[in-house]
Amino acid sequence: MEREGLSAESPIKVRRLGGADVALYRALRLESLRESPEAFGATLESALARSESWWRKAVMKDVIVGAFAAGEMVGMARIGRKDGAKDRHKAGLTGFYVRAQARRSGVGRALLREAEALACVFAEQLLLDVAASNRAAQALYASFGFVEYGRAPKALKFRGRYDDEILMVKFLGASAPKE
Repeated sequence: MEREGLSAESPIKVRRLGGADVALYRALRLESLRESPEAFGATLESALARSESWWRKAVMKDVIVGAFAAGEMVGMARIGRKDGAKDRHKAGLTGFYVRAQARRSGVGRALLREAEALACVFAEQLLLDVAASNRAAQALYASFGFVEYGRAPKALKFRGRYDDEILMVKFLGASAPKE
């Protein structure tokens, strides 16, 4: 049985990336910026200009998870803890990407589950920005309990066209607001 390019025999494995995964991370990040440039604030040109040491430092400093199927990395997500004294309780989810052939196969859900589990260790809130035009990603995030708390109008400009960013948050564990 085929699911958008992944076979049923290819289980999805998600794990935190380490030093040995720098080249895999860099390659998939560059692919994400090449294939879905409208979805990210970063550009392919800026990513290509980064040194090998920058990529290594990113993998070692932040929590980056990769999803693997059939022996290749097919998705990723980056969780960065906020640094300020008053916002250390928050983490940001960025660089979320799933290869086209792996979409609608459970990879995105597996990545979000692992990202949330890892963020719970050091954060009370998980924040993200998503392009308003990316309805599929918004639906995925909402299904995990993320709620919109704001909108940044015309936050992204790509090829002369603007897109708003939807700002979303999920309160983790004991920090969730009481209903």
